[in-house]
Amino acid sequence: MDTPHLQQYVQQKCHVKLSFDEYYSNTEFLHRWHTGQRDYDLAIFSNNMYHLVKNEIGLPESPLSQQVQQYNPYVRAAYQSGHYPPNVVYFDLTMTGFIWNDQVVQLNNTDDIFTIFKKAGNNLVVMMDDPIQARIIMSLGLSQAKHGTNYAGEHISDLAPLTVDDFNRLIQKTNVFVANNYTRFFTDKKFAFAYTWASASFNTATESSHYHLLIHPEMSYVATDMLANLDNRPATLCVARALTEPKAARMIQAYSHYISPYVDGESSNDKHFKAYYALFKHALPNVIFLNEPYSYKQYDRLQRTWELIRFEANDNVKITKN
Repeated sequence: MDTPHLQQYVQQKCHVKLSFDEYYSNTEFLHRWHTGQRDYDLAIFSNNMYHLVKNEIGLPESPLSQQVQQYNPYVRAAYQSGHYPPNVVYFDLTMTGFIWNDQVVQLNNTDDIFTIFKKAGNNLVVMMDDPIQARIIMSLGLSQAKHGTNYAGEHISDLAPLTVDDFNRLIQKTNVFVANNYTRFFTDKKFAFAYTWASASFNTATESSHYHLLIHPEMSYVATDMLANLDNRPATLCVARALTEPKAARMIQAYSHYISPYVDGESSNDKHFKAYYALFKHALPNVIFLNEPYSYKQYDRLQRTWELIRFEANDNVKITKN
């Protein structure tokens, strides 16, 4: 929502005044939702959160989903497989990947996750501060170590609980920072790699000749942000449509580099974005869309386990929100 000119565009189109709240993490989103959902007309949230709020957020009727027919075919198929209510649509897309520094490490798409951490030695690694993303990368490591394959096809909630020892075994000798605001680490001379949202980091990967973005065939997946109108008042519907129509989606895409669900970035004049867009579009037919069904109890268990791992992990792990 901090995209330049987006608020002005929507306000003028719908004759409204917009205000919005931001949140640092999915856990904070859930807290805000449970304490203040009646204060909002629309919600934008990670698809990881959908199954936790679907009973409260869905409306039986809404014209918003009519625009789904204009989505890119792969995106439309993923959306339709989610069986979302008609007031919930995709807002933007991103893909997980590794941004890596060739002055410290050399990564390629045949490396498994243990090899990637091993290659980093005792240098700096950044991991997303999110229990689901942490669970995925740790599960990949354990599955690859045991079977030589990834965990695709299994639900996170069905996997065996992980431990601090599992995490320490995965990260090996690396110095790990757990953070969601991670771009400041990219200037550190010992920075090796970050497992991150590719959209958020591609500028760094393209502005330096030493930084590269790896979309990994076994470890990358598509995640989406969702938008839901929480009532069918004309003003609410106008804003919801304005924010998710192709014109606004292109504005968001140009500023944030999160991909529009229409996947229509060919006309961009930004050479850096076009490089990332080409990687994204090439990988899109072969990567899964993350859509994990789990309960509050299961998510709470993931969250508590991740908090325990973060604070009981070895001394090389540091937590930051700055």
